Amino acid sequence: SKHLKKIEIMTNTYIEEMSLKWCHEAKKELITTSRQHMLARYDQIKSIVIEQNKDLSKFKLTQNEIHRMLTDIANSIQSWKGVDLRLCHKEKQSFRQYKRTATNWYNRN
Repeated sequence: SKHLKKIEIMTNTYIEEMSLKWCHEAKKELITTSRQHMLARYDQIKSIVIEQNKDLSKFKLTQNEIHRMLTDIANSIQSWKGVDLRLCHKEKQSFRQYKRTATNWYNRN
């Protein structure tokens, strides 16, 4: 019983350590992906405006506005606590499994 308790404590500690590590990595990837998606969407909007022969100056963001938008998104992702592995039905044994769940959880919140 004492031995099993020690194993359980070690396992919980390992899970917490991996969760922190995986959360940090997932956040970095989410920030990179979000940045790429936002910039691609902005480029698409500009293309549509040009195709419609509209005045692009009305839709153009300054570099400061773009930077602020991307910083706000990154800050939102950084403030996210990540996946609580204790609430998962299936045990996460790799970063890939964690990342898939993290992406789904973050997108829902």
